[in-house]
Amino acid sequence: MTVLQTLRTVLAAFFGVRGRRSAERDRQISPRDIILTALLLVLCLIVLLVLAVRWIAG
Repeated sequence: MTVLQTLRTVLAAFFGVRGRRSAERDRQISPRDIILTALLLVLCLIVLLVLAVRWIAG
């Protein structure tokens, strides 16, 4: 699976939207890749939130 497919899978999981065909295809992705991608996205979200709060409180 490509990085883009893994990213798409994790983003769909974050929003809770995933079709049956997608779920079958996603079984081919390594759990390690999914976990690493999810952690990276959560880290990015935290950084963006901190920056937004600092900018607003600024």
